[in-house]
Amino acid sequence: MKKRVVGSVWGMFFLCFGLNAEAAWNSGKDQEGLPYTFTINDSGNMFGQWCSKEAEACYWMLASQRTCEPGIEIPSVINTEGGAVAISLKCLSSTVIAGKLYYRLVMSPFETVRSALQGQARIAIATPMQDVTFTVMRFDTTGVDAALSRMDTAKRIYFETESKKSTKDQRL
Repeated sequence: MKKRVVGSVWGMFFLCFGLNAEAAWNSGKDQEGLPYTFTINDSGNMFGQWCSKEAEACYWMLASQRTCEPGIEIPSVINTEGGAVAISLKCLSSTVIAGKLYYRLVMSPFETVRSALQGQARIAIATPMQDVTFTVMRFDTTGVDAALSRMDTAKRIYFETESKKSTKDQRL
């Protein structure tokens, strides 16, 4: 069985079964048709890309059981065999997934996260703790390039289709 998470950046995550898996990545669309792709580590933390209809954008996100205060920004590091990059995690809110409390964190800058991942089979995300230690979350990212290619296509199709349906005012 393949697990997948359905949800948007602002919506609830739901644990379900089915859809596409690309190596370590699970991909699909949520109930609104918004695309997502993610991987889960052995501790149950999730790392991936989800999209927001309201923001008309997609985000790299981490769903972690590590507690965080909504609104707080956490300086962090992504480490791969190809090198390390500094990123920022912004805590959004908590949600219950499969009976466990998770905290959703948006990762930025978007392109820095993507560039760090390309061609990598494994990543580590290190975040500082208040007790002068670090938490390191590791993820299998095997197949990330194929998963991101599929995600890019799904995002383009979704947002092009939505823009044709939209009656929102635009400044041209």
